[in-house]
Amino acid sequence: MFYLALLSGLINLSSQTVYQKIVSMTVGDLYTTFMAVLLTFIVGAAIGGYFGFYLRRFLPWIELFSGLYALMLFIPLSGPFYKYDISLPLVIAALIPPAFSLGTHVPLYSIYLRQQRFGFIYSLYHWGAILGLVAFEWYFVHAGSVKYALGFLGLCQTILGITLIILARQNRFDLPKARAVTNPLPVWFSKLRGSVISVLAASTLSFFHLFWALKTQVALTEGFRMQATMTSAAVLFWMSTAGAASKILPRMERAWFFFLIAAGVALTQLTFPWIPMAITDLNTGSPAFYFLISLLLAIYLTLPVFFSSLVFIQETEAAHQILDIDQASGGLNLFASLGNILGFVFGALLAGILWKTGYFAVSLLAALTFYLAFIFQCKTRKPGKILTALLAISAVSVFAFSHHQQNYLFLNRLHKPTREIQTMTDVWIRSSALSSMALVTRQLTIPVSDLPKALQISTKPARFYIVDGHLSHDIFGGSEYMSGISGAKFFSRPLKNSLVIGIGSGQAAWGLMAISEHTDMVEISPAVLENLSALKEFNEDLLANPHKSIYLKDGFSFVRDCQPESYDLILNTATYPSNFNAAKLYSTEFVGLAKKCLSPEGVFQTYFDFNSVINMQQLNEFLAPLRAHFKYVDIMIEPYPQVYAYNQARQIEKIHDADFPRMEDLAVIQRLRSEKRLFHGDCQDFLRNPPPPPIPAEVSSLDRATLEANSFLNSVGAASGNFEFLNVDEFFQPPPGQVGAFTCE
Repeated sequence: MFYLALLSGLINLSSQTVYQKIVSMTVGDLYTTFMAVLLTFIVGAAIGGYFGFYLRRFLPWIELFSGLYALMLFIPLSGPFYKYDISLPLVIAALIPPAFSLGTHVPLYSIYLRQQRFGFIYSLYHWGAILGLVAFEWYFVHAGSVKYALGFLGLCQTILGITLIILARQNRFDLPKARAVTNPLPVWFSKLRGSVISVLAASTLSFFHLFWALKTQVALTEGFRMQATMTSAAVLFWMSTAGAASKILPRMERAWFFFLIAAGVALTQLTFPWIPMAITDLNTGSPAFYFLISLLLAIYLTLPVFFSSLVFIQETEAAHQILDIDQASGGLNLFASLGNILGFVFGALLAGILWKTGYFAVSLLAALTFYLAFIFQCKTRKPGKILTALLAISAVSVFAFSHHQQNYLFLNRLHKPTREIQTMTDVWIRSSALSSMALVTRQLTIPVSDLPKALQISTKPARFYIVDGHLSHDIFGGSEYMSGISGAKFFSRPLKNSLVIGIGSGQAAWGLMAISEHTDMVEISPAVLENLSALKEFNEDLLANPHKSIYLKDGFSFVRDCQPESYDLILNTATYPSNFNAAKLYSTEFVGLAKKCLSPEGVFQTYFDFNSVINMQQLNEFLAPLRAHFKYVDIMIEPYPQVYAYNQARQIEKIHDADFPRMEDLAVIQRLRSEKRLFHGDCQDFLRNPPPPPIPAEVSSLDRATLEANSFLNSVGAASGNFEFLNVDEFFQPPPGQVGAFTCE
């Protein structure tokens, strides 16, 4: 049974990663979708844990039906499910069964293994989950199949259920009769009120900090999808560690638990300016090592979960004196889940000051309040003990709040070799509950002549735009404007309707709008939309322009529901495939849906840089989804490679004044030209419809995100500083017999 409990944890808790991927593929990656899935599992597991003791004798069947349920979902994933508009409430309803099943496991395995202490079972189950989470995330970042992962989980859980059924029929389980408590809820508020308050308060405090940790993990490193998994694995690590430590550590009074939680929050903040940077600087470019340091960083950021888990375990064991262990565990898990939700809610309400001292002042004040409240219940009320604790937490808090944390946060975004030649002279942060953005000004600190040729840049300050950790382009430059207006080279008239997927700073979106009578703009991040007005000096006041419509929606869902043949040009300017679950915006399914939205002479435009392509194999794989749906694929080489796919042959022309339907937009373009911000003016080199090399290329899909895997490997290598940047001149030499195009003399 020990091994079966370990296997159950591996299968069930790690399945959240697989289900999150499925929901992403089904209804999109809007941040509210992610939160809805998370809350569904928290609430579903809480209900399952509370009522699990009613199903005490059915644990084998719960495992079996959970496995069959996963295998049943394998069937629609094997078809064109992505073409259907499945509502989020329906998706949430489909997640309730596995969430409910998940909540029953720890309580029921604890009653099946009641000869073992609860802390051991708690630790064992969650260690299995850590192994499963990391293993599946490793599988997915290497282009593993989502449907086969679900099928594997379903098959393993089905076998687990059958094994438990066989053991049960052999009378291997000696289940006790439940005590005469049919509804333990009144017991919690009469005889176990202290346990309820302790667990509820501790969970609220730790998950308040966890909200900060989750967003900080993304901001400190690239905004990979895996970072959420690493945070989950770190939480499970602390839960497992608490389970193992609960027997070793002496039983502590409740007041000291709250003191330790508060101290854990303060200690994390005290060391924040240097520990995260020291951890991320360990990156050698090895994907496996990057996984390790990402997990280590998440473990550091989630320290308070260890203390709240100790509270849960010890209060569960105390409640076992009155209730059966499965009732005690499931009931307290209900209150812990309520605390988790409250912690996230409070964190979201204070997200505007997420990286400022006020955010942690609230946490420490709450912890101190609970500490003082419980100190009067302690068996020992020595004044010296109370005074020592208060002085300790006050001293740590003062040190923690003496640092300017947000500057260190984004200084960490520069890898070590870059920090040696550049400094951040200004950081401007805007945070919201679901996402955050920043502008950082970087100044070169050594002469340009002292730099390697690959790093020689302008001596002028560069202001970089960052969304949820993704370090984007220099918004003082004009490369984004150029990517927006470059589509005019494929048309002899202004565009009637166009579409932008991903607004970002708004510069590329404005450029496309300038050559279009009307432009639809789709953005997934609410923080981006909220701050467009704050960036109006960089995007020509895009938000106030009447010639556009803006939609807060997942880009994949938007093109799936568009009117056929409604756009002349679609520009996918979302971040590269490894970030924010953007991989599906480069999949063959997305390109096929976008093609449906284009007019017969329409053009689909996207881009790549060294984060996505560093060799011919990766270029071939990047272009494969486009070649699967379009006859012609051209590449504009500078300022960074833009790709144009279409089905009707055409010439590439110079951009003319007549391409701009409005004089005020043309005036802006003329100003940008005079400021030399359009990157080589209007002269660009094109590689016209290069034939695919004789290299096998897997077409990236929703099920197997090949481009996400390539992008992840490239980005990890770049973050290490040991990375060969793309030599554009050599990389884009036309094949023998192939002539490029130059759009001006």
